[in-house]
Amino acid sequence: MKKTLLLSLIATTYLMADGVSLDPIIVTATKTATTLEDAPGSVSVVAQEAIGMLPRANLKETVKTLEGVTVVQHRGVSDVNPIIVLRGIPDQSRTMILLDGVPMNTSYTSTASTPYTIMSEDLEQVEVIRGPFSSLYGSSAMGGVINYITKMPSEPEYKASIGYGDAFNDGEAQANLTKIYVSAADKISDTLKFKISYGALGTDGYKSDFVAVTTKPPSTISGYITEPSPTGGTQYIVGNAGDRGVHKYDLSTKLLYTPTAKDTLSASYRKSHYDVHYNDPESFITNASGNTVYTYAGLKESKFLQGSSELNSDLTILDYGHTFSDSELNIRYSYLSVEDWYTAADTSATRIGGVGTFTPRDVKNSMLHATWQKPIGHSLLLLGSEYKNNVSVSDTYNMSDWKNEDTKTNRIASSGGKEQILAAFAELQSKLNDNLSANVGARFETWTSYDGYVSDINTSNTTLNQTYSSQHKNNFSPKISLNYKAAEDTMIKASWGQAFRAPDPVNLYRTYEIAALNRVYVSNPNLKPEYSESYDVGIEKKTVLNGLFKAYWFHTTIEDMISTKTPVIITGKSYYERTNVGKARSQGYELSYIQPFDYDFTLNTNYTKSYTKVLENESDPTSVGKQFIGIPRDMVNATLTYDNHQFYGLINYAYQSKIYNNADNTDSLSNVYGSLDAAGIVNTKIGYRINKNIDINLAITNLMNKEYYSYEKAEGRSWYLQTNLKL
Repeated sequence: MKKTLLLSLIATTYLMADGVSLDPIIVTATKTATTLEDAPGSVSVVAQEAIGMLPRANLKETVKTLEGVTVVQHRGVSDVNPIIVLRGIPDQSRTMILLDGVPMNTSYTSTASTPYTIMSEDLEQVEVIRGPFSSLYGSSAMGGVINYITKMPSEPEYKASIGYGDAFNDGEAQANLTKIYVSAADKISDTLKFKISYGALGTDGYKSDFVAVTTKPPSTISGYITEPSPTGGTQYIVGNAGDRGVHKYDLSTKLLYTPTAKDTLSASYRKSHYDVHYNDPESFITNASGNTVYTYAGLKESKFLQGSSELNSDLTILDYGHTFSDSELNIRYSYLSVEDWYTAADTSATRIGGVGTFTPRDVKNSMLHATWQKPIGHSLLLLGSEYKNNVSVSDTYNMSDWKNEDTKTNRIASSGGKEQILAAFAELQSKLNDNLSANVGARFETWTSYDGYVSDINTSNTTLNQTYSSQHKNNFSPKISLNYKAAEDTMIKASWGQAFRAPDPVNLYRTYEIAALNRVYVSNPNLKPEYSESYDVGIEKKTVLNGLFKAYWFHTTIEDMISTKTPVIITGKSYYERTNVGKARSQGYELSYIQPFDYDFTLNTNYTKSYTKVLENESDPTSVGKQFIGIPRDMVNATLTYDNHQFYGLINYAYQSKIYNNADNTDSLSNVYGSLDAAGIVNTKIGYRINKNIDINLAITNLMNKEYYSYEKAEGRSWYLQTNLKL
C-alpha cells in the first residue's frame, strides 16, 4: 500500500545529482506518490540540497535552469512577480503554480505573485511537470505545473542563516542586499510536531528603469542620450526613475498531528508581504545655464516618477488523511487572501508631491479538495472532487499626495466579480505488462462567473458603468500517457491531453480609462475559455554512475486565445476591447543530460528549442506568423558542481536567445533600453562546511559583468556572502 500523500512528502529519500533528483518520490504528476520513472511525461525534481547550492537562491532560481522552463528576468532578486512559463506557452497565467499542492494563481489576473515572498530555505523540493494537466488541476495548467513543496522535518531541526551582498560597481546591481532566515521544528509530543519559520529580504535596488522620450529635446537642453529604440526608431534617454528598492518577509507555521497510524492531520498558516519603492529619480539633462532640470516644453516631471506598491497575503491549509484497509482518503481545505495596492503619480505631480491615484485590489480564493485512491489488481484508481469560490475586487481612489498612500480621498472607479468552480476528476494508473504502463485521466469542470460589475463614478459614459449577468461553462479535459520500458535502462514515454484556461475577472469585467493616453480598455463578459491540445514523446535513458539522459518532442495548439481587438477611435479616444480571437502553436524539443563523475563532480546540461507561432489573429493580423512574445527560441544551461562534503561549489552558464515584446516582432534591435536581449550569463558559488552544523559560502552573479537589457537594465556583477547554521 502506498504511503499517504502527506507522509510521502515527509519521508522522501532519493539519490541526487546537482540536486536534480534521479529517483525521487513525487506527487504532482498523479496526485499520488509515484516514482520519477513511473510518472507520466517529462518531470524534473529539484532537491533541497540543490536549492542550497544555488547562487542567491530564491523560488524563481530553483527552476530557471531546467529544460522547457522560461523565466523572464528583469531586475534579479528585486523582481516580485516573475514570469515563469513552461514549454513556450505564453503568459504565466497558462502555467499552474502550486504551493504544497494548493493553486496560487489568483482569480484576479490568473498569475501567481504570492509564493515569491517565500524563502528558499523553507523548501523540501520543487516538482516541475511539463505538458497539459487540466485533467488533474483544471484551468491554467496548459503548459504544465510547478509545485513548491515546503519542508516539515521528521526530526528536531533548528536553522538560521544570514546573508549580505552588493554590486561590484555602484549602481549596476542590487545594493545592500540583506537576507535573514530562522526556523525551528520539534516534537510537542509523540503524535504532534510543529515548525515555525521566518524570513526577510531587503535591497536598496539599483537604477534599472530609464526615462525615454521619442521627441528630440529642444536645442536649449543637453545631457540626454540618443539611441535607437527596439523597433528601429529613435529614443532619447533623459534620466531614470531612481533606485528600485524591495523589502519582503514571510512567516510560516505548521502543525502535524498523527493520533493513530492511520490518521494524519496537518494545519499550516503563512503570512507574506512585499513592498516596492523608488528613491531619488535622476535627470541627465541640463538647460542652457547648465542647471539640472526635469521639465521642458514637451516633458513633465511626472515622467520620472514611479509609484509604490505593496502586497500582503494570508494562506491557510488544513489537510486530513486516513488510510483504510485497502484505500486512502485525503481532504484539504485552503483559503488564500491577497490584498495589494499600487500608486501612480498624476501628470501634474512632481518629486515633492502632487495628486495621484491609489488602486487597491482584493482577492479571496477558497477551495475544498478531496481525493480517494484504491489499488485494483495491478492498477491504482484515483477519484477526486474540488470546489472553488473566488472573489475579486479592484478600486481606484484619488490621492492628494501621490507619495503617501494614506492620503487617498474619493473613490473614482471600481470593478469586480466572483467565480464558482465545481469539478470531478479521475485517473487510472495501470501496469499493462512487465514493460508497459498507462495513465488515463479526465476532469469535468463546471465554471460559473457571476456578480460582475464595473463602475466609473466620475463619468456619464454608460460603457464604464455596467453590471453583468452570470455565465456558465462546462469543460472536459482528458489525458492519456504511456510508459514503455524498452530496456532495463531505457524508458519511452508519450502523452496526449487537452487543457483550458477560464477568462479572469480583469478581462471579463474591468473596463477602465487612462485619460492621459486617451485610451479605454473595454471588458467582455462573454469571453469563452481558451483551449489547448498537446502531445509529447520522449526517451529517458540511465547512464553510468546513475546519470540520466532525456529527449522530448512537444507540440501544443491553442484556440480561442484571449486578446484585444485593434482599437476603435470614438470622439478622440481609442477603445481596446477584449475578445476571443486567434490560434497559436508552440512546439519544439528538450534535451537534458545529468552525469555524475568520479572525484565528486556532477555535470548538468540541457537545451530547449521552441518554435512558437501565431497562426490566426483577426484582432492583430500583423502578429500572424510571428513568434510569441516573452518566449526565446533557444535556451541553454550548463552547470558543473563539486561537493566533497566539506568544500562545495558550482559554476553555471545560462543562455536565452532574443525575446520579443511586440506581437509583430518589430522590436528586433538589441542592447537598447526596452529590448529583451539575448544573453549568456555565468554565475558561480563556493562554500566551506566548517562542521556538520555551520557553513559559509560566497556567490558571484553575472561573473563576466555582461551588459544587456531585459526591457529594464539588467543586473551587472554582484557578490553575496551567506552563513548557515543548523542544529
